[in-house]
Amino acid sequence: MKVAHLVDASSILDRTARQNLRTAYRWGGISSPSLASIAGRFRELVEVYLDRRRA
Repeated sequence: MKVAHLVDASSILDRTARQNLRTAYRWGGISSPSLASIAGRFRELVEVYLDRRRA
């Protein structure tokens, strides 16, 4: 099964199943960035977009 299918299915899983999925990811060596770092990158992209839109 592909990781993408698991990620897509995570929205229909209950809390315990999502936690088990996160644990399995960690055991498999799969990690994801923190929400704070994702938000920071998103903000940078939005700022670049707005700067270029104004130009």
